[in-house]
Amino acid sequence: MKKVLPVLILSLILVIGAMVSASEPCPANCSGTGCNLYADVNSSGICDVALADTVTQATPTPCPANCKGKGCNLYTDAGGNGICDLSAADKGVQEKPTAKPIATPCPANCKGKGCALYTDASGNGVCDLSVADKGMVVKPTATVPSALVTFKDIANHWSKNYVERLAGSKILSGYPDGTIKPDLEINRIEAVVLVLKAAGVKPVHKDGANFADKSSIPAWSMDYIEAAVENKIITADKNVQFKPMGKISRQELAVILVKAFGLDEESVQGAKFKDISSISDMAKKCICIASDLKIISGYPDNTFKPDKNVLRAETFTMIARALDLQAQTL
Repeated sequence: MKKVLPVLILSLILVIGAMVSASEPCPANCSGTGCNLYADVNSSGICDVALADTVTQATPTPCPANCKGKGCNLYTDAGGNGICDLSAADKGVQEKPTAKPIATPCPANCKGKGCALYTDASGNGVCDLSVADKGMVVKPTATVPSALVTFKDIANHWSKNYVERLAGSKILSGYPDGTIKPDLEINRIEAVVLVLKAAGVKPVHKDGANFADKSSIPAWSMDYIEAAVENKIITADKNVQFKPMGKISRQELAVILVKAFGLDEESVQGAKFKDISSISDMAKKCICIASDLKIISGYPDNTFKPDKNVLRAETFTMIARALDLQAQTL
């Protein structure tokens, strides 16, 4: 019996040693007395994290804002770190970082110390014209078409230069067959829209153009007609027809031009047309202004012919002259 007891004790020591050696190590992020291995009732080697003095588990970091797709959900890797699996993110749905605005140079017509480039609070490159040396900012010249736009029926027409300038500035476009038909009479809707586009009057979506024939005004032009009414260029009356496809007279066009371009003169020289008495009182001042500014002119016999319908070429010419005057006053 004495010989058997030491053998049993030795066997027990070997079994316990084997169990201890088989115990799993505490994780690297466990610290303190509770992290020592001990054997539970099942003789398993465990780490009593609950008794640990401190447990320094890594805090998962959120996925970046530009990550999209199923791979962007947080999970914890084997080391306990919170990571975002971009490799599994849906391909092609990651947002590209917003590029920083590129500073734009000062315009070529800017002169003086205020024209030095600087960046504002939003990172935009701007030119501080407000502190530019006074009197040294060159006035812009009239818009020069970037590419010549012409039409096959104006090669030898007297209005060729005016037509090409308006077409190059995208104010005017021709017909599908490549013509502009300069000698046709222009209709009211075309004249009003062309004048407003040239004068920079923006279309508005309202419901103030209450003409008796409002339903006959083409949808593509309706917002321009609304803008003309809102800016008091034309007057709407539910008892009056606009007649969009009707012709427009010389005196009507003169009134629209002067009002749309905001032309005025403190001292207006009376237009010396022989038929001045046939011009309506409503149009007389506008015709005098347009005549003084050389936007319109009379006929060789010194008449104005206020009720004569306006040709397309005549309309283009008046608009181009108004634009020239506008450029000179900027």
